[in-house]
Amino acid sequence: SFYFLVFSIIMFSAKTFLKTYGTTGVAVYGSLTAISIGSFYAAFKTVDDQTLLRPLVQVLGEDSATVRSIQEQLQQASKNETSSSHQKQVNWTQEAALLGVATVLDSVILPIKLAAALPLTRYILQRRKGFR
Repeated sequence: SFYFLVFSIIMFSAKTFLKTYGTTGVAVYGSLTAISIGSFYAAFKTVDDQTLLRPLVQVLGEDSATVRSIQEQLQQASKNETSSSHQKQVNWTQEAALLGVATVLDSVILPIKLAAALPLTRYILQRRKGFR
């Protein structure tokens, strides 16, 4: 069964997956994807901006024009947030960037999601007695 799982992940085909597991498989995989992206996004939202910038500083250096530009933009955004009295302005660029990074990381863990989706889908279908 372990070798079948590894073989299934290596030989994964969306068409075969849909034909074999139907909408249940798509729902399970979609749910795992939503949970994964949501978790990454929530994790990035709880981390402050300077922590997210640290790897870039290590690679490019503190004196890099790119690093300085990003730091200035972050400082400007924080000034705008504190200057608004009643409504907190949403930085849509930052939100889109965080969601983009979460989506990229989600695609990196694709084999793990498949390894979880295949047995989970089989289990659900067996419980419904629709698959053997």
